[in-house]
Amino acid sequence: MTEESMISRVGLDLGIEERELANEDVGANTQAQAPGDCVGRGGKALLHWMNGPDVRAYFYGAQVVTPRDEGEFVALWKRAQQTTPPAPVHDGPAVLGPLPRSVAQRGDELKASRVFRETYELAGAGGLVEVRLDGQLVTPQVWVDEQYVDELVSSLPREGDDSGLFEFCFPIGQVGSPVLAGNIGTFASDRRGIGGLTPVRVARSDGDRTTLEFDVVARPNWISLTVVDHPGLGSKILIRNGVHRLLALHRGGRTRAFAMIQHGGIGEVGLEFNDAAIFKPNRLFAPRAPLLTDYLDQVTGTPISVFDSHQILRFAIASEIVFVPSQAQGPTRPGTGGGF
Repeated sequence: MTEESMISRVGLDLGIEERELANEDVGANTQAQAPGDCVGRGGKALLHWMNGPDVRAYFYGAQVVTPRDEGEFVALWKRAQQTTPPAPVHDGPAVLGPLPRSVAQRGDELKASRVFRETYELAGAGGLVEVRLDGQLVTPQVWVDEQYVDELVSSLPREGDDSGLFEFCFPIGQVGSPVLAGNIGTFASDRRGIGGLTPVRVARSDGDRTTLEFDVVARPNWISLTVVDHPGLGSKILIRNGVHRLLALHRGGRTRAFAMIQHGGIGEVGLEFNDAAIFKPNRLFAPRAPLLTDYLDQVTGTPISVFDSHQILRFAIASEIVFVPSQAQGPTRPGTGGGF
């Protein structure tokens, strides 16, 4: 799959020409029926590591459907605060190493790609590594979608297939064709796969017609890790992106993954700590931090269902013709002819 398949390009002619977009299929979204006929996604939440001020914000922001009552959700959180997480399944942080020779060239091609240069390199990504899954990986997110993990497990490459593992760890997203209605367009994704819009640019100008265009790009979803050196706690390896894929590999009995790696301090991990769905630094860098394997533990993983939603990106093109004075007020500057 080429990088162009990650982009839907929208052309805007200051005339009446329209650019046709290639059709892309939107994948099916597996749904679970929650109580009260609300469609929900079943998953596990690590409530033990959630701070109190985030509890109600998460309940309403994530649109929790099981449990449906805010009080019941708060009670689950209080119960989780009273439990002691078991000792980590693995001792010490995960071991990192170079990519195997079988995919080294593909790694170089990935680092030369537009997506890496524009998204990851600018965010501080230093390279690609192989990561062993028999070590501790700190997870930043409260909840995982178990149905999505099941789908990923069913698509795992066979053991020893380095090429298949590379594609699994660094998937190329797709943006489908929009629904157009006049000057309004709508894109939809069932996996929050839309990254956003690029700035408008001039595509061409031919005297009586100027064509403007912009790209709607896919949201990169590559496995990404950050090595954080914390005073007094040593190094921790934080999952910056790819929790579901790493969990699927772990559940599928795989022992390694490929990932992008960067090094940084606590303030350089690139997480939205204002989001109630993201653990706060005091939890991520605690002596017993939330780990990838905690979702699989009956003590730490609390069953929670959240509202099933699709991502929508809608854009509208508005134009306005106005008239302004052709001559500025006051004395004209020499040689300007009285213009602005």
